[in-house]
Amino acid sequence: MALVSIPTSTLINASLKNFCYYILQPTPPALDKLRQVIVQHILGACANASRVSTSSIVRNHSSFYVVSPAAIQRQITLWRQELPQITPYYAVKSNPDSRLLNKLHMNGVKFDCASGREIQDCEAYSGIGIAVAKDILFANPTKTESDIQLAAQRKIMETVVDSPEEVWRIAHSGWRPNIFIRLTVDDMASRSPFSLKFGAERHSWKSILGALDIAGLKLAGLSFHIGSASSDATQYRKAIELCRKFSYETKRKIDAVDIGGGFMPETFKDSATQIRSAIKDWQMNGLIPPPLRWIAEPGRFFSSVTHTLYTNIIGAKAGPGGVGWRYTLDESIYGQFSCIPFDHQRPNWVRVGGNRVERGRGFLFGRTCDSLDLIAYSETMNRLKEGDWLCFPGMGAYTMSSSSEFNGFPRPRVYYQDEGWVEPGKIEIEPGVIFPIETKSSINLSLGDIKN
Repeated sequence: MALVSIPTSTLINASLKNFCYYILQPTPPALDKLRQVIVQHILGACANASRVSTSSIVRNHSSFYVVSPAAIQRQITLWRQELPQITPYYAVKSNPDSRLLNKLHMNGVKFDCASGREIQDCEAYSGIGIAVAKDILFANPTKTESDIQLAAQRKIMETVVDSPEEVWRIAHSGWRPNIFIRLTVDDMASRSPFSLKFGAERHSWKSILGALDIAGLKLAGLSFHIGSASSDATQYRKAIELCRKFSYETKRKIDAVDIGGGFMPETFKDSATQIRSAIKDWQMNGLIPPPLRWIAEPGRFFSSVTHTLYTNIIGAKAGPGGVGWRYTLDESIYGQFSCIPFDHQRPNWVRVGGNRVERGRGFLFGRTCDSLDLIAYSETMNRLKEGDWLCFPGMGAYTMSSSSEFNGFPRPRVYYQDEGWVEPGKIEIEPGVIFPIETKSSINLSLGDIKN
């Protein structure tokens, strides 16, 4: 995948300011011009790239991303406004884009890493190399031996456990980090609950603390995760209250609390209100000393709104029985729409140049040779035609990071735009859309309501 930075002034016969203008002006001449601009934009990027191979030129007629630095900055500002007392550690897994990592780090955001590879990515892209170790939390509660050794070599000093077994694994390696204990919390209202896999239940608290004491490892604090995309902001309050009870029951002073992730941009302010209130309650409680340090692990909060995906219809044919249409999109469930089966996302889209009046049954397939590569279906889908371009905003989280190049189809190019870029903004949801292919567990991934 090529990562190319193209200022608008270098594009051939077109700029992205014009590109966006024609998106917002859906007249027929504008649509014709827009198609020219898209092609010129892509070819112009190739012509101005420092390293372009023949194969990269061939593939540049397909999908591409536009990343907005302004959107990244807005999320940083919003976090500081709503949760100024909490230091964010960006969950790299949501999108390890190099420019995103660099801009976040340059604005004081630290990193939540789950593997040795993510640690190395942060070192490479943060702009300051190995010195970034002090800004990394190795937050995976179960780590491989090789990753533990890498963390020790890089002098990373904070990690997470949720069992005495993990304490002993770390102790036997010779690594001496400070330890966060991850607690099991109520995550029933989350779209992607974690409590079946991660977290220390109440009955294991003392055994973990005992292992830390014997191993001579320092308790840094507590952590939790209410699950991804929670619909109940009060889960944060309940989890913070559980941390306070841990301190009371175990007679241990808690210096730091990691409130995890799961923040959705659209519900962030409600969650922040609950979090601020719970922290204040702890501070007002004179029986249990409050933590002096609060951190979090936001991922999609920072990444989701930063990327807009542009992709085109490469085929259109009559639907089954001659009713409606079957469209093939130059992307797939195996590619950027992996966010549908693995992250339960529901991507919205709009046709570049404006939607047509005609509607009817439509199947939106991906480009692979797998019949399961069905992105979306609707009985009232906007009529599309071969050559149409579709705009999918908000595609920055769990898209590129979970995608593959199945069937030999490459990942999209990524373009970073200067401040002249005008973003597509919020779009209307395509009515009646069904996303039929998603991964669902046959068992409940949540342990249920954790009684406080």
